[in-house]
Amino acid sequence: MYSVELYSRVRRACHVDGMSERGAARHFGIDRKTVSKILMHSVPPGYRRERTPVRPKLDPFVAIIDQILRDGTNGVFQPSAAQPKARKTMHGGSHVVARKPKGSGVSA
Repeated sequence: MYSVELYSRVRRACHVDGMSERGAARHFGIDRKTVSKILMHSVPPGYRRERTPVRPKLDPFVAIIDQILRDGTNGVFQPSAAQPKARKTMHGGSHVVARKPKGSGVSA
């Protein structure tokens, strides 16, 4: 996308100074079609969506998300009272697979 400054310089060169579109394209180093588009718009047209984005996965949860935001939690996670107790009771070490001792004489 071209800057507003380039738009104004090209438009001034063509409309006020009388430069041709081909001459402006050569002078500013842009394509002739770009010069003609610049002359049609006073400022860069910007990005325009042709249709609204489709959000099929998020749509069922928009009302829930809005309710959470209205409740005032500000997106901060509030740990429940059960979490500290669950952390204490959970096994924190690594898991070791129990194996039969070698040479015990027990056949599988």
